[in-house]
Amino acid sequence: SLDKKGIGACVVDAKFIKPLDSEMLLNLSQKAKTWITVEAGALAGGDGAAIAEWLVQNNIQDIRLKMIGLPDKFIEQGPQNILRSRYNLDTRGIVKTVEQIMNGGLSGDEPNPEIKKISTPKQRKCCPSLL
Repeated sequence: SLDKKGIGACVVDAKFIKPLDSEMLLNLSQKAKTWITVEAGALAGGDGAAIAEWLVQNNIQDIRLKMIGLPDKFIEQGPQNILRSRYNLDTRGIVKTVEQIMNGGLSGDEPNPEIKKISTPKQRKCCPSLL
C-alpha cells in the first residue's frame, strides 16, 4: 500500500524486542529520520518505549518517533479485527497514520502530543530518506 503511494519504508520485525539490536538501530538511525512503531498491545512499556529510551541513551537526535498502539486505559473486549480498526492498528489505520506523517500532517512542525521528538543538546544530521 505504501509503495503504491510513493512512500518508501523499511519494516523491522521486532518479534523479540529485548535485547535491542543496537547495531541495527544505529544503522537505521543514520538512514531514516522518521520511525514508526506499531504495538500489538499497549503503548506503555512497549517496543516504542524501549526504542525511545535507546535513542536517548545513545544521543541519537533528529529522529521523529511515532508510536501506534493501544492507549493506557481499559480496552473493551471484542473481535480483534474490530478492535484493531477502532484503534487504527489495522492496515488501513497504519497506512493512514504513515501518510499523515510523511505528508506533513503530523510532521512535528506544530505541537502534537502523539509525536515524540527525541533530542539531546548536540546537533546531528540524519539522512531523510528511508531505507
